[in-house]
Amino acid sequence: MKKNAVFSAYGRLKYDTPLKYDCGKLCDGLCCKGADDRGMILYPGEEKLFSDKKGFQIKKDSIGRNILICKSDCNRKIRPLSCRMYPLFPYVYEENGEIKLKVIYDIRGLNSCPVVFNKIKVSKKFIQSVRLAGKELLREEDCKKMLWDISREIDEIIKINEMMRG
Repeated sequence: MKKNAVFSAYGRLKYDTPLKYDCGKLCDGLCCKGADDRGMILYPGEEKLFSDKKGFQIKKDSIGRNILICKSDCNRKIRPLSCRMYPLFPYVYEENGEIKLKVIYDIRGLNSCPVVFNKIKVSKKFIQSVRLAGKELLREEDCKKMLWDISREIDEIIKINEMMRG
């Protein structure tokens, strides 16, 4: 894989983690278990990094995105970008005709991630690393489109949650 935005984003998140301890201990690694074929979305080209790795399976989700399903214990050195950024997300939006980015809790994990549903404070250094990784991803159109599409999914989840609350 050429040194592209995804590879650069990996570098931004090489050492930083959301908490000082493995947050997977809070949920017993729910997002890492591959239960019910749940996994993490792969960014464009990222599937090449995992296609020949033992313990992983790549599937398509309902809208055709590559999803990485972990089939063994997590080797934290070999994690997809979505996993490295989680439980945060580099949310993109348009303001005054310009694309903006802000780091938010990834509410797609609202029902499964204690860090998200309890709004546990994460490291400022981690937030900054996710922001920088998001900026790297915005450099390439296919990654930018993916961030945009996921951000709109998050908007829909917010709307649904607001409607359910009345």
